[in-house]
Amino acid sequence: MRNLACFLCGLLLTGSTFALDVDISPYAGPVGPRNTGMDAQWDLLFSSEVGATVGDNQCLGGEFAGGKFYITGGNSAGEPNQVYVLNSNGTLDFQFDQWSSPGWGWRDLAYDGAYLYGSDAAVIEAFNLAGDTEPLWNISGPISPARALAYDPIEDHFWATSFSMPLYEFDRYGTIYNSGNHGLTGVYGLAWDNATDMLWFHDQTGGCVFHEFDPSNWTFTGLTYTLPLLPGSTSQVAGGLFYTEEWNMSAYCLGGVTQGTPEDQVFILEMEPIGGIYLDLVYESGSPIPASGGNLNFGVHIMNTDTVPQNFDAWLAVEWEGGAPTTLVMRYFTNFLPGWAINRPDMYYPVPGSYAPGYYVFFLPVGDEPTQNIWMEDNFPFLKLGSYDGSAFLPYSVDGAPNPFDEVVEGGGEQGDARVAPTEYALLEAYPNPFNPETVISYQLSAVSLVNLAVYDIQGRQVADLVNGWRDAGVHEVAFDGSSLASGVYIYRLEMSGSGTTPTMETGKMLLLK
Repeated sequence: MRNLACFLCGLLLTGSTFALDVDISPYAGPVGPRNTGMDAQWDLLFSSEVGATVGDNQCLGGEFAGGKFYITGGNSAGEPNQVYVLNSNGTLDFQFDQWSSPGWGWRDLAYDGAYLYGSDAAVIEAFNLAGDTEPLWNISGPISPARALAYDPIEDHFWATSFSMPLYEFDRYGTIYNSGNHGLTGVYGLAWDNATDMLWFHDQTGGCVFHEFDPSNWTFTGLTYTLPLLPGSTSQVAGGLFYTEEWNMSAYCLGGVTQGTPEDQVFILEMEPIGGIYLDLVYESGSPIPASGGNLNFGVHIMNTDTVPQNFDAWLAVEWEGGAPTTLVMRYFTNFLPGWAINRPDMYYPVPGSYAPGYYVFFLPVGDEPTQNIWMEDNFPFLKLGSYDGSAFLPYSVDGAPNPFDEVVEGGGEQGDARVAPTEYALLEAYPNPFNPETVISYQLSAVSLVNLAVYDIQGRQVADLVNGWRDAGVHEVAFDGSSLASGVYIYRLEMSGSGTTPTMETGKMLLLK
């Protein structure tokens, strides 16, 4: 957890509102990029004229969640306002009405790993990835509207500001922990940097200007960047902002919206490399958990993206109402080779009825579990219903809970220390992944089997039929060429059946980057 002592001067927060009245005007020191180990920070990886795609000249905010762009729009000054959901390549998937008041509607969006949040008034509205309202997660915000909004997964706090108004840090109950004047004049987007635990401002003064802010001492670091005109634009100013490791599995990315001429655009910039371990914890369903208890459904994805073997712990943990985390399930891995992966969608954890009601955060960290030395983590919140007597509560682990770390997919088909006994049929990880434009998909069969291997886009449309027939026992490799396809996430699905065996189907994800 972030250490607040350096700027709270030893003050113990006991749930009361605390306002830090400080001036956090932009630092005037040297400006320049960090050494990231990549070809260059700030490389433009993707841009798309979202205004033209959706037919709206008032695209305002954005977020990348669940493999899709979520873009808020003013419906070209019509009513109702819209949220446009686009695939990772910028094509429209679906859209839904905002339930915001008349006017501009929601501006910037924030994502906590399970729900999205937007503001057109003092209440910050929550909704799920399907576009359904989630009123139990609404927040009474400190500013109306929160034109710039971000979520800090370390403290489970939100950040908000608007143009030149103060910056606020607050929790899910609307309690303000800190506030201060930032000194900028046109802030329209905020994003929490998961790689460095910094906060990014997106300022309209000067076009689209990024300012890095250190929340541990409430100062700007001096790192700034002005986005050049995007291809096709003649002018642009800052819209919403987001930070994502979903769009590109090899790099953390800063993305956002430009309010531009002739079209508003969505863009992705390369920031920090994802070295060592790629990590993704995906909320699927289950929240709110009934008072009697129920299953929290999620997916776990871990891959060694480095060029050397890794030794690490991976574990699941949960914390209640901001308290101490409890480890639920853990496994130690040795000699986890490059390309090896854990791909476990449709997992669940049984939350008992004896868990206290309230807000929880569910974590997937990797690192050293005994010392709580966390290299990186992903998380999402969930809610447990029921009555509460006000006593202290510490979550506990449930005996017999499924372990998502008990199956490792090996890129090379070799057994190692981290590997459990291979399944009878296995779909192996595509390699390389991400790829451009070719990759190889591998699978193993323990007996002669009828095999169908196909590739689909994230809208469910089949784009390739790679294998359709009988294959011998052993490890098989199939090349896939994405030269004719757009950049984005694709699903490969393997169906296998043999004499006297139960038919099996497995799926995997791969990312095409051009």
